[in-house]
Amino acid sequence: YNKKRKWTLSLSLSLSLTLSLSLSFLVLASKIIEYEGDVVQIKCPYESKYKQSIKHFCKEDECITEQQKFQTQAINGRLSLTDYASAGIFTVTISDLREEDSGIYWCVEKSYGSYIYTKVHLQVTKSRNLFTFFLTRFLSAAVSSVIIPVCICVILLLIGGLTLTLYKLRNFKKQGTLQTLHIIYTIDKTGQLDVM
Repeated sequence: YNKKRKWTLSLSLSLSLTLSLSLSFLVLASKIIEYEGDVVQIKCPYESKYKQSIKHFCKEDECITEQQKFQTQAINGRLSLTDYASAGIFTVTISDLREEDSGIYWCVEKSYGSYIYTKVHLQVTKSRNLFTFFLTRFLSAAVSSVIIPVCICVILLLIGGLTLTLYKLRNFKKQGTLQTLHIIYTIDKTGQLDVM
């Protein structure tokens, strides 16, 4: 029964795509690249007037997750659809990504016979080696939170060091000049004035 219902929903969605184009429109299109084994969270925004509408998540022309009215979450295997009506967004989480998960997905809101579509192109690539995995995770976190402040500090330290070096060089030159001009007078045991 469940498979038949999905097929029927898929068929009606496909028919709606072709028959009611004047009532349907594309809101957003995005491309997401992830790796096998990862978890992806796809965000599907919608206007507040679609809070009560039925939400679907479809791959190509088959709807694989459906959230009914007044239901905040729908789960189908590795997929879960969660509606955050107060924020005007529903998210679809796909866990344990596989290469066959790659493809074109559609976030669909159905309301009063019209459909709003958000197109998402998901590309899942072979899993990376452990070193690359940690390096990319570290670098992505580092770029946003560490690298920019560190670069600013390094630049300020370089400017401070350069200023201090120039100051010391100037003082050294001044002191050297004064020492060469400074004449030392000493009186030896005989009482004679000796110039050094």
